[in-house]
Amino acid sequence: MNYEWVSDPEQGLPQWIELKLDHRQPINAIHVTLDTDMTNPAFPILNKEYDVFPKQLVTEYNVEVHDGEKWITVGSVT
Repeated sequence: MNYEWVSDPEQGLPQWIELKLDHRQPINAIHVTLDTDMTNPAFPILNKEYDVFPKQLVTEYNVEVHDGEKWITVGSVT
């Protein structure tokens, strides 16, 4: 499965996405790819003079699954 999601810049943080499957099935891997937009020519290139990250860059996230009763965090990136 491939999904693409773009957050709403007019909404506050945190933002989230929920994927609902038609039925229970085993999941053995989740791949999260984040577009940093660092190749955008309009974006200033980070260099040694600036030690900041672009504000749109995701710096942490959780992956959670619902076990039928509650949400369980199965992975975190910080």
